[in-house]
Amino acid sequence: MYIKADELQAERDAPVDVQIGPQLVEEAPQELRSRLWLALIDNPQLCHTYDDGKVRHHLIVASHLISACNAAQGA
Repeated sequence: MYIKADELQAERDAPVDVQIGPQLVEEAPQELRSRLWLALIDNPQLCHTYDDGKVRHHLIVASHLISACNAAQGA
């Protein structure tokens, strides 16, 4: 099953809910969620207040994966 270009664009443009600690941002642009994830991957210490030990680990793993992919693309 293939997604049509207009359906894909509509999905990309659809607003999302983003929770930052106790604050919920409703109907936010998807770019906000992407930028927050990139910030957390670059700086896992940003989530220390709400971290139960799992978030930081996954962000560090994601950061290593992204670094490995970037290195492989540059080779």
